[in-house]
Amino acid sequence: PDAAFVATLRERLMAEAARMPAPSPVAARAAAARRAASRNAPVVVVVGRGLPRMLAGAAASALLVGGIVGAVSRSAVPGDALYPVKGWLDGVAVRLADNDLDRGLTYLGQAQGHISDARELSEPEREDYRDINVALGGAIDSVRKGRQALDTSYAATGKPQALLAMRDFTARALPQIDALRTGV
Repeated sequence: PDAAFVATLRERLMAEAARMPAPSPVAARAAAARRAASRNAPVVVVVGRGLPRMLAGAAASALLVGGIVGAVSRSAVPGDALYPVKGWLDGVAVRLADNDLDRGLTYLGQAQGHISDARELSEPEREDYRDINVALGGAIDSVRKGRQALDTSYAATGKPQALLAMRDFTARALPQIDALRTGV
């Protein structure tokens, strides 16, 4: 642009700026707050002071400890201190199933876990027949409930997925039970 045009434009803009009212301190702070809020900063939640903060900390700690105990309990076998937690989590998994097919599949998965627990307990260094009976009893109970849920699913939908799931489970589980029978 032409130097004369730039000089004229500058004078005009400066004159307009001089005529504008100066922003109040409140408006300046509000504008600064809007600019700060629009930045991509992490959200920090402040939970008061005293009792509310202690309660929030206790709840967060309980959730963290519960998650850790739940994760560790997944490898528990009958006779272990965390085995009741594993049973409770299995019950929650069944309640969270959406339909009879999912419920049946969940039960059969749990039955497979009980059979694995019985195999682990039948190893020579861990042989405890009472605990093996607990594991096999859990497997029997899970198979019965799983079969019932899968039968209900098949009766309601007519889809063969439920029957195929039971057949596949039986094909996997029977050899394991036979091997366990000879070992025990």
